Amino acid sequence: MREGNEMELSAYFKSVLEQDRSPVVLCDLKHAIVYMNPAAAKRYGATITEYLNAVLLYALMVKQEEERLSRQRPVKIAMPVNLRRFFPSITLRNFITMIYPGIDPRLGEYTFEEIVQQVHNYMRYYINEKLLRGDITTNAATQRNPFIRVVPLFIKDFVVRLFYTKVQDRNSSAGLTNMGALKGPDGMASYIERFDIYMGQPFSRRTNCAIISFGDVLTINFASSIIEADVERHFFRKLVKDGIHVKIESNRD
Repeated sequence: MREGNEMELSAYFKSVLEQDRSPVVLCDLKHAIVYMNPAAAKRYGATITEYLNAVLLYALMVKQEEERLSRQRPVKIAMPVNLRRFFPSITLRNFITMIYPGIDPRLGEYTFEEIVQQVHNYMRYYINEKLLRGDITTNAATQRNPFIRVVPLFIKDFVVRLFYTKVQDRNSSAGLTNMGALKGPDGMASYIERFDIYMGQPFSRRTNCAIISFGDVLTINFASSIIEADVERHFFRKLVKDGIHVKIESNRD
């Protein structure tokens, strides 16, 4: 039963789930976890965003292992954080900062559970008001620098674009954004099947992942400058392995 934004489970239904040895996670429409059976709590204990970040890191790690490189490289995901959650703003522009959850295969092998825990701890540490305020202060100080202010705008645009394509875009193995649950007008909800969201194609050879949900449908879209779909394949195979129903649509052959 659903009461307001909370979900109540009957005692019988809950007892059945608690006896299941497989992880079972129930979420509300805001992606908040409202119930985990003991197997899931022991195995993961993470939010939907943290779990999907871990799945993408896992897919990237498996892809790197398949390539059998002479030297393993760190695997990172660039993820935007909506600063409006912490600092009210009326701006219509993007008001975000970036964080980079990741793993370093050079330190040893990672199980999926360890990846989830790594992402979970990273998120808990970095997504807080004090550290986010520090990012804003650093960026604002750069913008107020008198030497930078006198540089013509077209030069600054060129340098920023060059820095992003040559440095920032290559600082991560993939990008991921989760817009969360979207609600439509009450009169239109019955006519809407789903919403889609896409990130732009990256400049470097990597994959971008965008997530959004409407009702009980969670949509995950990938955009990539790579011909092969190995990362996406590993990603969805992991979801299926975890017991999640997946329907795949693609514009690739």
